[in-house]
Amino acid sequence: MRDKGNYTYQNVDDIVIEGIAESYSNLSFAGEVLEIDPVIKTNYTDLQYEWYMWDPTVEDTYTGWDPSLLDENVAELIGTEKKLAYKVNCPAKRYTVMLKVSSKTNGYTVYASTRFDATTEFSRGFYILKETADGNTELDLSYRDGKPVMADLLTAKGYGPLEGKPLCLGALPGHGYINDEGKVNACHSISITTQKGDIVFYNTENMNKVHDRNDAVFGGLPADEMPYAAFGSGQSNYLLTNKGTVLAYVASSYMVPSGPMGTRSPSTGASTIMMCDGNDYSSVYFWNPKDERIDYTDNVQMGYLNGEYDDNGFSTKGMECLMMGSIWSTSPKKGYSLMKDAAGKKYLYVSELNLLSTPKTVDRKELDASSKLANATLFTTSVKSANYLYFVYDNKLYGYNLSDFTENKDPMTLQGIAADETITYLSYQWQDYEKDTDNNFVHLVIGTQKGDTYRIYMYNIVAGEPRDLVRTIEGKGKLKMCVYMSPVTYNGNKDSASLPN
Repeated sequence: MRDKGNYTYQNVDDIVIEGIAESYSNLSFAGEVLEIDPVIKTNYTDLQYEWYMWDPTVEDTYTGWDPSLLDENVAELIGTEKKLAYKVNCPAKRYTVMLKVSSKTNGYTVYASTRFDATTEFSRGFYILKETADGNTELDLSYRDGKPVMADLLTAKGYGPLEGKPLCLGALPGHGYINDEGKVNACHSISITTQKGDIVFYNTENMNKVHDRNDAVFGGLPADEMPYAAFGSGQSNYLLTNKGTVLAYVASSYMVPSGPMGTRSPSTGASTIMMCDGNDYSSVYFWNPKDERIDYTDNVQMGYLNGEYDDNGFSTKGMECLMMGSIWSTSPKKGYSLMKDAAGKKYLYVSELNLLSTPKTVDRKELDASSKLANATLFTTSVKSANYLYFVYDNKLYGYNLSDFTENKDPMTLQGIAADETITYLSYQWQDYEKDTDNNFVHLVIGTQKGDTYRIYMYNIVAGEPRDLVRTIEGKGKLKMCVYMSPVTYNGNKDSASLPN
């Protein structure tokens, strides 16, 4: 057949979408509206607009940008006007929001997408554990920078303060529980322990109680088991008690929830003093006061991945542990434990936190009794930033160089803290979430007390030194500690966050 070449061509105009930010955030079920007003550049006069929203965890099974390829239960049409005005009444999580712009005449279509965080007042921010004036336990939340804290959450939710002084606060992503319908579900939760042996877990979407002593583990905690701390690390959520550790896998983008904790490790005892190695198997190391030894639990085999911790001849029998902290900038990664013997002498134990061999103690340094470090009150390591140990002496912050075991002569400068404030809390905190990069941080955290007022100061770290003051939080009560919670889906070992310390 001869090609006569009588084609008719028609130019297709382009459609350019501008003015959509990389991310948006609104409170859900609070009357807030997600507003996006894009700039559309085109010669078309017959455009139609479709705004879609879906959970990005389904994108692995989704090809192309046409939401018609998605199951109708996955992609929700939330707007048909050029300017989106979506009243946010959806579960708290991260979503993908996409604008589809099409010509009605020829069907030419372009797309633009953005991230959207639907949060509640409880789902993101720094939770703050504190002691009330009558010696009980309460919780505050700093959910937006520059806003006053949401004070006394337990009372506001109708639970009332927990009896006894606060012991520990922990963040647990993807924590399993059995809902009112008897089905296993998962939520991000905050755990609180008290010195009277209480433990309660709260769902950070709505602050509903999901666990207490009766069902924190399968069958409940026996009367003689004292819960110390619960938190997430690697692929597992941990509970540390006077009888050892109990674990459950984290419900994440690739793992299902396992309900209450139920797998016990071989350890015989634990405490609130702990550190993590940050390796692929993300073992947690802790002081076992029952056996007076450093102990550890990996989160893959729910026990000892490479055998029991090896003291390598550096015994800790008869000693008290004052501090543990890890350093990830060395190879292999190191752990440091400050010990005190019966005579009051203090030693810094050095551990190698190996991934593929048994972790062990490799050195021990006796501290000069007259040194500032030997007489310090608060400690933390610069886990990801430098080979440093921070400590508080005489209400001032000092650094201790772990490379050559020397302490700085002069205190570090801390912006914003008044001379009449007493430093009562010190920690090194971070969040490194693959799907929450806008909110990731690494901070040295300083807490102070003045009368019934606490203040929390958070600093960026440069070359091991606290520099810019990036956040200040203030509230009423006696500060115990704080932890950060994100509403974003947790990705197991791809994500990292600091342990309670």
